[in-house]
Amino acid sequence: MSSARICLSVAAYTTEHVLSAIRLNSPDLYEVRLDYRRRPIDFMRVRAATNAPLIATDRGAQDDEGRVALLLEASAAGFDYVDLEVECAALPEASGQIHGNGSRLIVSHHDYELTPTSEEMEALLDTSIRVGGDICKIVGTAQSQGDNLVYLRFVAENPGNICFGMGRLGVPSRVMSPLLGGAFTYASTAAGEECAPGQLTLGQMREVYRLMGVDG
Repeated sequence: MSSARICLSVAAYTTEHVLSAIRLNSPDLYEVRLDYRRRPIDFMRVRAATNAPLIATDRGAQDDEGRVALLLEASAAGFDYVDLEVECAALPEASGQIHGNGSRLIVSHHDYELTPTSEEMEALLDTSIRVGGDICKIVGTAQSQGDNLVYLRFVAENPGNICFGMGRLGVPSRVMSPLLGGAFTYASTAAGEECAPGQLTLGQMREVYRLMGVDG
C-alpha cells in the first residue's frame, strides 16, 4: 500500500488551542501557524506535548526582523522545521541560525492569484538551494484543472519538496502531490478552520486516501 504524509495546519490562536489540536489529532506532522496568535505561544509546552515533527510558520504582516525572531524562538525550543518565505530579505542570514538550532528550513513561495510557470518553479528551487533550504515549497492558485499537472510534474521531477495548488481547483494536486514524491501535504483541523483556500480536513484527506488504497 502506498503512503502519504499529512501535516495538520493549526491556527495557533493560543497555546491551549495548539495543545488541544495536538491532543485531538494524530497527523504525521503539525504546522503551527503563528500568524493567527492572539497571545504569545509557549513553544516549550507545545514541543513537550508531542513527539511528532513540528513546523513553525508565520505569514503575518509584521516586519521580517520580527518574523524571523519569532521563528528562531520556536526553532530554539526544538521545532523540527521553520518555514520562511523566499521573499524574506533576512532569509540567507536566518538560514544559518535555523540550522544552528538543529532545525530544517522550508523555503516557501505562495502565489494567491495564479499558478507559477515551470520556469518560475525551477528558479524558486534554485534560490531555495542557494540559501540553504532543505525543502522548497511552491504553492500557487489553480485556475483550471490542468494547472494541477504543473504542480505534480514539478514534484515528480523534484521529489522531497512540496508543490500544489490552492483553491477548489487545486484539490487534486493537494491529494496527489505526496504520492508523486512530495514531502507531505497539508490538512485543516476541521471545516471552517482552514489555513489556506481549498484545504481539506484531516478526516477528509484520510478518507480520500482510504478510498484510493493509500495509507495516509
